[in-house]
Amino acid sequence: MRTLKKSLALILAVVLVLGVCAMGASAEFKDADKIVNEEAAAVLNAIGVIKGRDTGNFDPEGELSRAEGVAIITRLLGGDDLGGVPTFADSKDHWAASAIAYCAAQGIANGYDADHFGPNDKMTGYAFAKWLLVALGYNAEYRGMVGADWAVNTAKLVKAEKLLEGIEKFDGNANCTRQNAAQMALNLLNCFTVTTNVTGGGTTVKGEGFEVTTEKSYSESKSTTDTFNSTYFNKLAKTATPGIDKDGRPVATEWKLDGKVVYTKNAEPVASFNGNLTKNELDKLDKAAKGSYDFSGATVYYNGATGVLAVADLYVNATTGVNGYAVEIFADADKKVTSVVVTEGYFAQVGKTTAAKGSTPAKLALTVYEVGKGTPVAMTITDDAKKTDDMFDVLSKYAEKDYVEVVLTPGWDVDKTEASVREVKALTAVAGKVTKYSKGTYNCTSTFVVDGTTYKFNNEATYATDTTSGTIKASALKVGDEGTAYLDGQGNVLGFVLKAAAEAETAYTFYVEKYQTESTDSYGKKTTKNFAQCVELDGTSKTYEVTATVYAALPAVGSGNLLKKVTLDADGMASFADDAAIKNNTALTLASGAKKIADNEYFDSAVKFIYVDKTLGDLKVTVKDGVQVVTAASVTYLVEGKDTNKTVKVVFVKGAYTEPSVASTEIVFVNGDTASSSTALVTKADGKTATAYEKSVYIDGKQATIYVAAADAIANGFYTYTKDGELYTLTSKTADNLIASTAVGNMYNGMITVGTKVVDMAVAGATLVNASSNEFVPDDATKLSTDDSVALVLSADGKTITTIYVTASARTE
Repeated sequence: MRTLKKSLALILAVVLVLGVCAMGASAEFKDADKIVNEEAAAVLNAIGVIKGRDTGNFDPEGELSRAEGVAIITRLLGGDDLGGVPTFADSKDHWAASAIAYCAAQGIANGYDADHFGPNDKMTGYAFAKWLLVALGYNAEYRGMVGADWAVNTAKLVKAEKLLEGIEKFDGNANCTRQNAAQMALNLLNCFTVTTNVTGGGTTVKGEGFEVTTEKSYSESKSTTDTFNSTYFNKLAKTATPGIDKDGRPVATEWKLDGKVVYTKNAEPVASFNGNLTKNELDKLDKAAKGSYDFSGATVYYNGATGVLAVADLYVNATTGVNGYAVEIFADADKKVTSVVVTEGYFAQVGKTTAAKGSTPAKLALTVYEVGKGTPVAMTITDDAKKTDDMFDVLSKYAEKDYVEVVLTPGWDVDKTEASVREVKALTAVAGKVTKYSKGTYNCTSTFVVDGTTYKFNNEATYATDTTSGTIKASALKVGDEGTAYLDGQGNVLGFVLKAAAEAETAYTFYVEKYQTESTDSYGKKTTKNFAQCVELDGTSKTYEVTATVYAALPAVGSGNLLKKVTLDADGMASFADDAAIKNNTALTLASGAKKIADNEYFDSAVKFIYVDKTLGDLKVTVKDGVQVVTAASVTYLVEGKDTNKTVKVVFVKGAYTEPSVASTEIVFVNGDTASSSTALVTKADGKTATAYEKSVYIDGKQATIYVAAADAIANGFYTYTKDGELYTLTSKTADNLIASTAVGNMYNGMITVGTKVVDMAVAGATLVNASSNEFVPDDATKLSTDDSVALVLSADGKTITTIYVTASARTE
């Protein structure tokens, strides 16, 4: 086989187009998390051998096509621009045409016949392996990789060259996946090249009465120094002893291209702890306790630096870990711990950005809060215009005043530069009021409660404010503080920002009832607790614990001023008071579309009406958005604003919510069934039942059975209705487009005359309804005659007939 080498300059040009993979699976691939053979994907992507899909995915489980196979082989051999045009008719205009021509010319890949290569056909694992082996230098004919036993002989060479190392699942007879192809290609880089010389054969000697063809002679030699990688990619190298990363983690695998790292993967830690590393947990690993891991020679790295922490600093005591520390423990094959990597973040706020001006680069302000410091530390992050991923660019993705977690190099408070910031992490915000606070011996053993959830402090938890002053320590937090807690990745509070005084809101609650609970301990001592059940301004139910004094002063259910201002004391006990903004026990009647509740009290566009019913013993709360139709003897509401006109955002209505009756636009027609009928028991909207009377009517031209309250006769004619659950109320309806029952005056050529309003009006398109008792009424409106009486519904403009009700007929057949 001819060995074709290509200058590394061209390979590097391809790399510059594709981009170099920095860490782990290529960051260019959107589906990087699905790639099992990430080393192969990253390295081969870095040297331009394997590319992703147009979608930006690597598609690791996608099946390799013959076109993709020859493209990989061609790039491995550096034959990108040497292929030309293939002779196969089905490949001349294909995207891989040049690679197909190159591999066919080199005897690596053959077509099915002279016209067909099948570029889009899938290929098996052994088929692709055969091409790799030929690219390495093996002669397919000499090695039996043609003919009936080609797969068996290919499999033998695959095993000998260790092309399947690192592949979890491989079936050589099944279609090859893209990531298995990548791993085999990566393994090929480590194989020593093979040279196969072919002599003789193919020469035919003819004589009188005989013909002899000489046989081919093969000689094969394998290099002991030149690998495929050193031959074709001599600036790509796998680091023999990669050392540690910037944080102190041992690096297991590292590849460099022209001295620049294109792939790195760290060793797996023998143990990892996120804030729960206790002495007991450490003892389980310690050789002195369990005969397992030896920490005597371990180096502790803290945010990338040594000499800052010792192993004993990683826990509080036997059962308590340091919530702020993320700890990874690495050991060698002899279970000797080589390094302990500790990462800790600080609470920080992104500040103002100053744009670049002339030769002065752009800058960004960063404020960092640290426990024990009297004031926050102001840092300046300077932009490196030559880079697109420096720390300035990372922090610029956040908005001004956003809070973040920053991992800082020891000495950061002195350097105060971009180099001090190692990593930036997003935080989760939880807003609310502190109802309980438990101060521990250490910062990380303190807890507090917001909205019923208990949170632990990060070791570096700080109590910050929107200004840059104040005491920076979690112990400054107290019950009643309202603001936002910012949680780190482990759910621990890294910072608490007090709500600015101007933003503080007065809390209100709607009192429903009071109750007590009693418990007896093992010594017979009884404990009574007092509670008030309330409804919040968003309609949710909430129970407050109160003292015995507050409990005694609370009014009985259904009496007194029920909307109260609520405050919590240091123990989380609630107390209630009146407030000028509260309007209690007000009679109210509101029609649909009402704009205000009183002369100068206007409804907010987002006003809520909250109905609270306790009459049946079970609390029922119904929340309705927008102004409701209300007639109530007692409502309670809040008003806001200092101007003459005030805003109403919430209205509490005492009593169950009842769906209001709304008049229907549908037309009810009654004819014949005007007397009382059999009674029935129906359910109204409030859930109560009532006795009703069954009536047969027509609603918009269709017969229906309804239930009405009145037992009196209902006259024939047109009605509208309202509904209360299953109960109907009919209201007589007269309008210019409703023609009462009248005899047909004339019917000729599809035109009908009825009374004085309908003269020679077409019946085409009208719905004909037989509402009479005569079965001989025709189905076709054009066949009506003076024997019939009808009631008509006209269109709104009165120009066409929409419905014809036959109310009576003298027909006999």
